[in-house]
Amino acid sequence: MKAFRTYHLFFVLAVIIAYFTAEGLDLAHAWAGYLVAAFLALRGLLGLMRARGFAWTRLVPFGPSAVTHALTLALFLCIAGVTATGIVMDKGASLSTPPTLQIRNEHGDQKAEHGRYFGETERHERESAMNEIHEVLGNILLPLAIVHVLYLLLFRFDMARFMLFAPRKAAG
Repeated sequence: MKAFRTYHLFFVLAVIIAYFTAEGLDLAHAWAGYLVAAFLALRGLLGLMRARGFAWTRLVPFGPSAVTHALTLALFLCIAGVTATGIVMDKGASLSTPPTLQIRNEHGDQKAEHGRYFGETERHERESAMNEIHEVLGNILLPLAIVHVLYLLLFRFDMARFMLFAPRKAAG
């Protein structure tokens, strides 16, 4: 379970970095998003391998831990959606284009080195819709994370302590 807690810690840090770099730090935001995507892929792989702590049953909202699992599933799907829409919009540009060439016009379209804009009206509308989905999911993410943490602190305190690398039972 230590592997899962360590994974969880770094995954959460990557999500926090991506969330708080969303406004004005395009390149850092994109790279953090790709890091989150790598963590999601790793989680998927470890789940398929049935590694201890990574079983897919942790995301099935049935049984005695239904609320915990439902919150975890909602967070997982929201993060996966934000990450997927971000990658679709970026198209790998942040991984391959030097930051000095990433100039955007007033509509958010990338401008090429030679000054021509990539994309026309249809593409702009498609990207605008994708951007809206990305933003809505991003805005849902914070309240979901807060509810997840509050639920653990109020109803599953031992689990919250465990995930923070503290002993499950309080001393004394």
